[in-house]
Amino acid sequence: MTDAHSPGSSPPRSLVIGEALIDEVRGADGSTARTPGGSPFNVAIGLARLGVRAGLLAHIGDDDDGRILAARLADDGVDDVGEAHGASSVAAATLAADGSASYDFRISWEPRPLPAIWETPWTHVHIGSFTAFFDETRALLERALAGSTDPLVTFDPNIRADLIGDREAAVRRVHELASSAHVVKLSDEDAEWIFPGLPLDDVANRLLGDGPALVAITRGGDGSLLATARERVSLQAPRVSVVDTIGAGDSYMAALSAHVIARGGSLADYDRDGLAAAGDAAQRAAAITVTRRGANPPTSAELG
Repeated sequence: MTDAHSPGSSPPRSLVIGEALIDEVRGADGSTARTPGGSPFNVAIGLARLGVRAGLLAHIGDDDDGRILAARLADDGVDDVGEAHGASSVAAATLAADGSASYDFRISWEPRPLPAIWETPWTHVHIGSFTAFFDETRALLERALAGSTDPLVTFDPNIRADLIGDREAAVRRVHELASSAHVVKLSDEDAEWIFPGLPLDDVANRLLGDGPALVAITRGGDGSLLATARERVSLQAPRVSVVDTIGAGDSYMAALSAHVIARGGSLADYDRDGLAAAGDAAQRAAAITVTRRGANPPTSAELG
């Protein structure tokens, strides 16, 4: 897949498919902090804050945690396009006195899409994180793509090795989803897991060979690499005081997607300057996020 067609005069609408969960951190002192999270959840909020009307298809429980998740989506204007049922997912981390963490994941994944989701002309569909590796999610993606006309498709594997099963099968799924996407974004840690020992330029080449028009590889404080078949830029990250890095990659993904959406969803006319501008917007969004606690993506006004 090489390019998305312009969505015409209809206002852009993004459908994000993936998990919403509660991040629960238990400190060595016995304290517990609980916050809404999940990579796709954060991407949907990031898009909404950048002026893109977004819907999230996730499994959100009919429980107190589900009501917390739904309220956060509503506060940021994200449409919850699934039916609440069952238990919400929880990612629980227990911190030891030395700061190390052990994790316990309680995952529910049985999204129940509201009927209107298949009647909505989505101009952008995003899929990512560990739920992208579940067979049920592939069927949801295929149905979303079948119901829209040439939407922009973005994919972020956001590897969570403990949750995606067999490694060889997961790598095959990465290539499969990359072949359905126009934009693939991944971190250097994701790249090392998928392609052990391969230089990032070669990682970009391998993924571009699957068919996407753009591959972006983030390198934390060292910036990011953006590549198309014709152009390639390596950008340095803005220098900021880091509070924590939670949600930085999700903010990058949301801002990169919003940049392409603002240009009509087309990647055909991205020259080197356009590629650098897209990467710069994404990096500034990530840089703002790391200066504050938790996954808290910037608004359009903050991004400037």
